[in-house]
Amino acid sequence: MYNIVGELQNGRSGYLNVVCENPDCREVNRVAYGKQHHLKIRGMPCFDVNTKLGTAKKVSLGRPVKVNNFLTTLNITLIANRNVKKMEARAGKAIKKISTASSNKAAIDAYEKEMDSRYSNA
Repeated sequence: MYNIVGELQNGRSGYLNVVCENPDCREVNRVAYGKQHHLKIRGMPCFDVNTKLGTAKKVSLGRPVKVNNFLTTLNITLIANRNVKKMEARAGKAIKKISTASSNKAAIDAYEKEMDSRYSNA
């Protein structure tokens, strides 16, 4: 790993700056460590691990202080409270989108089941 010349942390994941081994090139490339996804067409991608941490905060952990207490217990470096809140907001949007779609599907299924039972008994 002697080619790594820098790191850009992004929550629980980030990017490594790696120098190309080709002597004619020697260009520095930014390489992500961690799986990523895009929320929008443009802009930087989000790391899955950060969104998952935001989901955990939203669902069970509570305040950012509790998240950092949990990370401390695991001997993992802390995350600034405002960044944890951003992760939670991003996760909250995804949770709302999925739960709305799930509720709509359940309502349609219940309606169709009711209609099928009414007309099959007639």
